[in-house]
Amino acid sequence: MAGQNVQRLCRDLIQTVIPLAGGAAAGLSTSGAACPYLPVMKQLLRSTDPTVIAFARALLQGEDIDCFEMDVNMSVLEGSIGIFPRRLMVRDADLAAARVVLNDNGIDTDG
Repeated sequence: MAGQNVQRLCRDLIQTVIPLAGGAAAGLSTSGAACPYLPVMKQLLRSTDPTVIAFARALLQGEDIDCFEMDVNMSVLEGSIGIFPRRLMVRDADLAAARVVLNDNGIDTDG
């Protein structure tokens, strides 16, 4: 019964959120993924240097490109000795523009 309620909630969100947000043009997925109403994110940068991540985030925010830093808590758990890299994620639709911004400022990206 609970599974049916979750499926119904996801179906309602797909029908409501995606058309309001611009649908596929906004980078939103209509596939049967676990969270189909969220944008598809791609890895832009991976680094163990927190200053590189902070600089990259500042550059992207200056260009109005949304980004999300992943694995921050893993870096804290390992004692901040820098063995686990942090990842910087951007929307699939913004990936090319984000790479240009970072490469123009001397930061090598994953692609």
